[in-house]
Amino acid sequence: MLGFAAALVGAGCGSSGAAGSKPAGTAAAAPAPKTVTYAGGDGHDCAHRVIVQGASGELEGVSAEYDWLAQKSPGYKRKFQSLTKCDGQPSDKVTIETASGDTVDVYFDISDFFGKGL
Repeated sequence: MLGFAAALVGAGCGSSGAAGSKPAGTAAAAPAPKTVTYAGGDGHDCAHRVIVQGASGELEGVSAEYDWLAQKSPGYKRKFQSLTKCDGQPSDKVTIETASGDTVDVYFDISDFFGKGL
């Protein structure tokens, strides 16, 4: 398989659904705060999820997710977002439509900011 960065820009990558899915709109997030950093993988599955670190709370953390997506997949549209667990850690699964029309699931480890409030 090609690298996931290529999948975000071109080829699709999918996975099965998760409980708690809800539709979402076109991404229009403010840039992530300078204190937020990203670690981990490219997000193409739970084992390679993007780790969001340094957010002060859930609003800032989710904004950082959208900022990461905008950087990695310009022109994407959010289709769904759901809370799940990966290796026992709270994670967000964001289903996007890439600019080329492919549907891709992206996983984020949110354990650093999950439950910290808004």
